[in-house]
Amino acid sequence: MLNRFIASLNGLKAGATWLGWTACATVIATVAAVAVWAGFHAAGPEKDTFKPDLVMNLALGAPVEPWSTTGATGTIDTNDLDIARTSGAVIQMANSAPNNATLNVRYNVTAENGLVNNLGCILLISRFRDNGDNAQVIAKLKRYNISTGEIKTLLTVNSNNFPSSSAFQLGNEFDCDLTFDFFSFAYFVDVELKKTGGTGKPALGSLRLSSFQE
Repeated sequence: MLNRFIASLNGLKAGATWLGWTACATVIATVAAVAVWAGFHAAGPEKDTFKPDLVMNLALGAPVEPWSTTGATGTIDTNDLDIARTSGAVIQMANSAPNNATLNVRYNVTAENGLVNNLGCILLISRFRDNGDNAQVIAKLKRYNISTGEIKTLLTVNSNNFPSSSAFQLGNEFDCDLTFDFFSFAYFVDVELKKTGGTGKPALGSLRLSSFQE
């Protein structure tokens, strides 16, 4: 009987040890996942410089599905077709475009989960090239009232608010008083590529919209 009791205690001890190692492994895996996610969103020349509340967004199942598009998929103004050039995902001003030219492109915004969940704040990210004083890229999120036809600008990412660079970079703006209502409004991003001098090479690589918890 004593031997059976001792054997039972050893079994319980082994089970507890196994449970302890399992719990530790789970914690380690969770920490590793958070670290990897955070690494993907760390600041840098090709990373998002904006970092919302990591803990809250993970608890809510984030990152949620954003709306995104590439520069080359936009609708170009008919009058600007001769100064527009696309290559891969990028749209840019043609080298032959005259000084003080503006290329207008629009992108339709659809009701993705990352917009309609209304977590509290809306974030617009633009990947652009602004190589100096002779170039500028402006991306404006706009709302079109289906009933009245009124158009209102909600968010603006202006490349002049960021350091100029011959390489592509990310710029962002956000608004924590903005929510989407796709029943009453249609949404689009209106982009202007401006060339004010001979060396200007404005270009757009991509756009992204998503919501996050403040």
